[in-house]
Amino acid sequence: LAQAQVIRRQACLRALMLHALPLATLRPSPGVAASVDPFFDRLRARYILLRPGETTFEAAGMVDSNPINKQAALRGLTEQGREQVRAAAEALAARGVTSPVIFYDNGARASQTADILANSLSVPRRDVEPEFRWLEARGLGALDGTDLQAATEYLHRIDAADVESAAEEAEDGTPSDSVNDVFGRMRNTIAKIETSYGGGDFVIIGGDAAVLSVFAAAACGTDLRDHGRFTLPPGGWY
Repeated sequence: LAQAQVIRRQACLRALMLHALPLATLRPSPGVAASVDPFFDRLRARYILLRPGETTFEAAGMVDSNPINKQAALRGLTEQGREQVRAAAEALAARGVTSPVIFYDNGARASQTADILANSLSVPRRDVEPEFRWLEARGLGALDGTDLQAATEYLHRIDAADVESAAEEAEDGTPSDSVNDVFGRMRNTIAKIETSYGGGDFVIIGGDAAVLSVFAAAACGTDLRDHGRFTLPPGGWY
């Protein structure tokens, strides 16, 4: 049974990556459980998930999750990150995604990603919508400023144990978010879109990879403890 579940999850992931299916149109394969929240079985809009390109802190191998600092320009994209987003824009245009509404976290990395995408696809400014909280990167508490690879491995371990697990709290006030915290905020954004729009294409640019991997797991009916399976690389998209 466990092996069959892994195979089905891999098939879902391959469908997302190879065919770039908007998640709202994807339905789990036969035998795959319904989404973790029935809300995700009733989506009317089509969603494309885009991770910001490589950031300065990622290039330096450091965790950067304190929202107090998220709008500082030095926390934005590297030149390689900008190129990754341009490549993503070209790929999306080739798939027919040419006039989406863009929802993005208002931190520097997602804002710069949204600007590049909007300019590349000639999306009017009225269709580029900032989110001030709900698409925010996962707060990593005392892990902020530590080695990125080690922190990532630690998070995989605690997330696999419990969606309510979180890093230790930080003395500087950096939030310490669980997977469930990220899911709740992200769901609020999608609920707002579903309520305010009758459909269409929406690009979601999260503050970090976790926002998007949690959404992908929910849409594919995967246990949120396994959201790491859906982690996109910098500039990657579903």
